[in-house]
Amino acid sequence: MENLTRLISELRSTLTRVEKILGTIDEAIVWTDPDGRIFWCNSAFDRLVKQPRILNLGSLIQDSLPLLNSDLTSVCNPHPAFLALSKDSPGTGVYGFRQGETITVIEISWAAFQPEAVYGEQDLSAVLVIRDITERYQAQTALKEANLRLEERVKQRTQELETMIFQDALTQLPSRASLLKKITEFVNSKNFEFTLLYLDCDQFKLVNGSLGFEVGNQLLAAIAQRLQAHLGPEDLLARIGEDEFCFFMASWLEKNTLSRLLDKIRQSFTLPFEVANCEIFMTVSIGVAQGDKIYTSPEEFLQNADISMYRAKKKERGSYQIFDHKMRQEIIDPTFRRFMEDNSISGKENRVKLKLADESQ
Repeated sequence: MENLTRLISELRSTLTRVEKILGTIDEAIVWTDPDGRIFWCNSAFDRLVKQPRILNLGSLIQDSLPLLNSDLTSVCNPHPAFLALSKDSPGTGVYGFRQGETITVIEISWAAFQPEAVYGEQDLSAVLVIRDITERYQAQTALKEANLRLEERVKQRTQELETMIFQDALTQLPSRASLLKKITEFVNSKNFEFTLLYLDCDQFKLVNGSLGFEVGNQLLAAIAQRLQAHLGPEDLLARIGEDEFCFFMASWLEKNTLSRLLDKIRQSFTLPFEVANCEIFMTVSIGVAQGDKIYTSPEEFLQNADISMYRAKKKERGSYQIFDHKMRQEIIDPTFRRFMEDNSISGKENRVKLKLADESQ
């Protein structure tokens, strides 16, 4: 009997020390019976739920610690204590604990065990360890929101840059880069069924020189609007220079069809453009180049159309010229030879100057 009394005293002393230790830690700890009723909790739990232990002990865990899901809006069901009691343990989750208008964000770790000495082999108890992570959650939420704002800003800025690259600011037409991208798509798919019409406004610089750049810009916008009347559903009209435009026709235009289209475009310029209380008459020279398997670079196709446009301009203002391979040889080859000759002469002069400089030292 004396030994039994001593053992009980030692057990009580041990439990008291354990409770004191558990009472000093920051994490709230609660222990429920198989029905989810609290039969032990530490002082951190009392502080968390803001009610005295005498009210907590014996109450259902979902009454003392009602929870919201991690979205902090919907009611949590089932409660983590019952996840533990259903042998879905151990586990960890984030929940909200609402008290009036305040929501505390908590992280709960749960586990189940069988205190055989108290309940027998078939009975389970649940132990929950609860941590207040409100500050961490708020910091993570703030960081997430900042990242979302940053992503949105990057997306917006990317769209702005794409607009700057692929759209002409004055006429709102696709830009040169957009035209080259379109040609690239066709060439990469081995589709050479397209036609380019390269337009240059004849003597446009006279408008800028006599009426000013503002009127010139208004005229360009009016020209762009009028040209769009000739677009088909799959076609594209781009502004590719100060007073230069280019049609991308998504088909290989036969001779008669091409001739009718060119006449319609030129005919549309017989009417004056009414800009800044002025009637301005304008003509365009047009160069035509069509898809060809011997060329692989989008720039080459555009250059072919440019070469034929200048041939038309040289022949007669307001006319058009269809590209053939001889034009390229006649224009590019002599130009390249002159470039090489000029650089060769310049290189000799530089070498002579360098030699004289060395000799003077």
